[in-house]
Amino acid sequence: MGAARHNLTILGGLLYCGECGSKMTRVGGDYLRCSLAAETGGSACSHTPCYPRRTVEGRVLGVLGNELMQTPAI
Repeated sequence: MGAARHNLTILGGLLYCGECGSKMTRVGGDYLRCSLAAETGGSACSHTPCYPRRTVEGRVLGVLGNELMQTPAI
């Protein structure tokens, strides 16, 4: 009771909307969406689609894994 809410996703607080720069937030537990578009109903940011959180995380982590396995990074 009264405990702070923690973002329990891998990329929580690190993803931003490509259109307006607002943070991407979780909606419905398993999806990500632009927070400004969600708050304004699309009037301030027209980037309204929701993306499956696991798909986004998988793609980002896959790219990071490939980049980190390059010789200069090792």
